[in-house]
Amino acid sequence: MSRITTRAGPRLAWSLWALSVTLTVLGLLLLLPNFSHYVYDYWLENTLSAVLYSTVGAIVAFHLANVAPQLVRSLALFGPLLSPPDAARPGLKARGEKARSEGEPGMQAIADAIVQSATSSDTRARQPAAVAMVRESVMRQCPDGYARSCEALAGAQPADPALIACPTLMVTGDEDAIAPPQAVRLIGERISGAR
Repeated sequence: MSRITTRAGPRLAWSLWALSVTLTVLGLLLLLPNFSHYVYDYWLENTLSAVLYSTVGAIVAFHLANVAPQLVRSLALFGPLLSPPDAARPGLKARGEKARSEGEPGMQAIADAIVQSATSSDTRARQPAAVAMVRESVMRQCPDGYARSCEALAGAQPADPALIACPTLMVTGDEDAIAPPQAVRLIGERISGAR
């Protein structure tokens, strides 16, 4: 798979980021046993059709397609993961602890590390607005909330991709260290008709 870049302006990038955060929070709420029925019965019923997620949010999208397939007509996933690899889980817990114990200085170090590991060399060199958005999306979180997210992510379990029946498009980049092309292909092989 080839690298995909966009020349879209910061307004589109901000809108996609805000949508991703909203859907991620909604997805996390769906995974809470006591809350999922309330959300489904009173708010979500027949409201979703296409689900667009990136990286960590794809974990939520996979679960949503498993738990409430009638709400998901299609998936478009960028850099998708089923769950963090076992080798990454201790690092996620350590990142959460760093955020909690060091506060803002810890968050700055985490943001810098994420920019280096989660963006391509081309993006870092040619798209400073995209780099700033990634960094700012980390820096705008409160350290304790970010720590809790890291802990939840470290414990995330994969959904069963074989249960996904909707059309699914998965895209990744040749420099994606989090969701490398071979790992995305393996997920795609388990979803009927995925591209």
